[in-house]
Amino acid sequence: EHTFKNSNVIECKIPLTEESIKKVISVCSTATINKSECTDGFLSYSGKAIFTVLYEEDGAFKKIECGVEFSYKTEVKNLKNGAIVCLNAKTGGEKLSFLNGIASVSATLTVCGEFIEKQININYKKGIAFCKAIKAKCCYRNNLICFFIKEFLSFLISKSIDM
Repeated sequence: EHTFKNSNVIECKIPLTEESIKKVISVCSTATINKSECTDGFLSYSGKAIFTVLYEEDGAFKKIECGVEFSYKTEVKNLKNGAIVCLNAKTGGEKLSFLNGIASVSATLTVCGEFIEKQININYKKGIAFCKAIKAKCCYRNNLICFFIKEFLSFLISKSIDM
């Protein structure tokens, strides 16, 4: 098993001006990983971050949301093609800033995960139990989401073969 951790700053422009905002009450963000792929020594992943800004304007509280897609490719030593990947994305350090009167929000995106490269011999009927076991392991040990489960089950169902 290998572990992985990578941090990047993500940013999104929002249609607010410095003059219109009387007070910023809160800036928060969330991120999800939509796709990941392992190739010899490299991990590619992509997803989306959503920023929410709660602010006061003209005596009223208002909320605005914006989203930004991200995509990264990073080297991970000894990572093999087709490794099972469990990734978790977290955001933190949210900031609202203005440049030339135009607002943007930013945060640090931290992606961490675990790679399982074990060769597994299972048949179609045992496939579902295997996927449930891997999901429970990832969620229990690292509070991670396993993205390979859907693809793995689809493969087993489409092929209906013993592995």
